[in-house]
Amino acid sequence: MNRACARPRLPLLFLLVTIATFLAAIGGVRAAAPGDFDSANRALAAGRAEEAGRVYERLATNGTTSAAIERNWALACQQMGLNAQALLHLRRAAQLAPRDGDILADLRTLRTKLGATAGTESRDSAWIRRVSVDAWGWLAFGLVWVSAGLGIAGSLRPQLRPRLMGAFTLCAGASGVAALLAGIAYLDFESLPNAIVLQADTILRQSPIDEARPAFTAPAAAELRVRDTRPGWVMAEDPASGRFGWVPQQQLGFVIP
Repeated sequence: MNRACARPRLPLLFLLVTIATFLAAIGGVRAAAPGDFDSANRALAAGRAEEAGRVYERLATNGTTSAAIERNWALACQQMGLNAQALLHLRRAAQLAPRDGDILADLRTLRTKLGATAGTESRDSAWIRRVSVDAWGWLAFGLVWVSAGLGIAGSLRPQLRPRLMGAFTLCAGASGVAALLAGIAYLDFESLPNAIVLQADTILRQSPIDEARPAFTAPAAAELRVRDTRPGWVMAEDPASGRFGWVPQQQLGFVIP
C-alpha cells in the first residue's frame, strides 16, 4: 500500500529537482548585496570612480558578479582612463547578458574610441550569441530531466502512456536541439578573442621564458585568442595577423575569469 502511494511521486520529484537546479543556476549571479552595489553606483555618479571600482571589484571577487556590475565597473574604469580594463569588463558583461542592447552599444562605442577594427567581435548581434553558452546548456539539461520525468511517468502509469508519448518525443527532440546549439555556441565563443591586453606595448615572446626573443608587441586593449597555457604563461594569437607568442598571464585579462 505504501509503495503504491509513493510511486506516483517520482515524476514530481524529478520536476522539483529540475526547477530547483534551474533557479539555483540563474539566481547565483543575483546574490550581490544591493546596499554595496547602490553605494558604488552613487560613488560612480558623484565622480568617485576609484571608490566605485573598489566596491565593484569586491563584489565580483566574492563571486556575485552580474552584467550590471561588470558594465558599471567598465564605466568606472573609463572615468579613470583605464580603457583596456573597461573593454574587459564590457566583454564580460556582454557574455553575461548577450541580449542587452545598451551593453553592446557601449562595447561598440569603446571599440570605436580605441580604433579597434581588427581581431574584435564583428558579429556582436549574431543569432547564436543572443543566448549565452550556459543558458543553452541549462535549457538542454532541463529538457532532458523533463523527458526523463515523462518517461518514468509513462512507465508507472501505463494508461497515461499514449498521452505522454507526444510530450516525451517533443521534449527529447528539443533537448537534442538545445544540446546542439550549446555546442555551436561554445565553438563560436572559442573562436572569438577571449583575452585583453592590459598594459601598453606588451611583448609576446617565442617561448614561455623571460629570456626568450620577442615574437611581436601588442598594444593595450588588443583582443587576443588564447591558444595554450603553461604555469604563469599564456600562448595568445592576434586574430588579425595570425601572429602568436607567449605572455605572462598577469598581463592579460580574460573574458571568462
